[in-house]
Amino acid sequence: QAHRMDLTTKVKFIGIVGADNPETITIGGAGAENFIHASWPFDPENGSAQMKEFGSAYRKKYGAPPSVYAASSYDSIVILGQAIKAGAKTGPEIQAFLSKKLGEVDGVTGKWRFNDKGQIVLKTSFVQIKNGKRIPIN
Repeated sequence: QAHRMDLTTKVKFIGIVGADNPETITIGGAGAENFIHASWPFDPENGSAQMKEFGSAYRKKYGAPPSVYAASSYDSIVILGQAIKAGAKTGPEIQAFLSKKLGEVDGVTGKWRFNDKGQIVLKTSFVQIKNGKRIPIN
């Protein structure tokens, strides 16, 4: 609707990390042009070797590029496995492992850690959609 009303060149539309997936461009089409949204450091095309390997394996298996949610789900299961291997069995034990023992993680979503309350701390940036591509905003 905003595209049809020519608002995409007059108004900045800003979204959350939830828009950080291939469907935003696919579904939004021309209406997604100039849209700005928060983004996690996950980049299966140009990111770290680990990100590229995950992206390639995901595309091979599912025939589509992975979303940041597929990557963060993968990292979450890996970390949960580490907590269980370390002996954590209950929610409080897992939270203690995450916040006090885990340290920095170098996962397929990038580098991140948990703070002392068990909340994730990771670099967040912004991208803008230009000509159907996600372009990082510095």
